[in-house]
Amino acid sequence: MAGPATAAQGSVDWKDGQGNWHTVTNPKGCYDTPEGRALNNKTIDAIELYSEPKCGGMLVYKVGVNKSVPPPKVHFESFKA
Repeated sequence: MAGPATAAQGSVDWKDGQGNWHTVTNPKGCYDTPEGRALNNKTIDAIELYSEPKCGGMLVYKVGVNKSVPPPKVHFESFKA
């Protein structure tokens, strides 16, 4: 049996289509990222990027620990920690 979900320690920085950066500290669960264009994963877990809000649609890319996108060039509408 799985234990309760815990927050990914650290932070996620993401950039929207207007070029503005946003930070989520100790993310847990799904976050909408309207017109997401870039993401820096500064957590201890991988981050999954999705094509639709509320972590719906297709899994676009998985961003490893201390990794960033782009590259590759991506467009995402939400992420899950």
